[in-house]
Amino acid sequence: MESNYENILQILSNFSVGRIQIALGVSIQFDDGIIKESRFEEIATEIAKLETTNDWRRVEDELPEGIDDLIGYWGFVGVVWYDTIKKKWFDKHNYVRQVTYWMPLPSRPDL
Repeated sequence: MESNYENILQILSNFSVGRIQIALGVSIQFDDGIIKESRFEEIATEIAKLETTNDWRRVEDELPEGIDDLIGYWGFVGVVWYDTIKKKWFDKHNYVRQVTYWMPLPSRPDL
């Protein structure tokens, strides 16, 4: 617990607002800029979930191999695909987008 406590303090030390929004819409609320120690385990669990499920890839590091639909980020998040011949990203309306990060679509749910 001690290392989680220290890690969370380090992460949150830069924030002075009453609500922190973390990637993918997870939010943590606290009063007067103080998080009670009892909440640290909950926060650590949420951060761990985000770290294990984060599959974003930087375009500078890796490009997709096929033309499958993907999730892309260009200041907004949306469904995109990459044209390997033109070397351009397109959204669902076939507008060119300056995608900086992408990830595969999640698996379909088991029905």
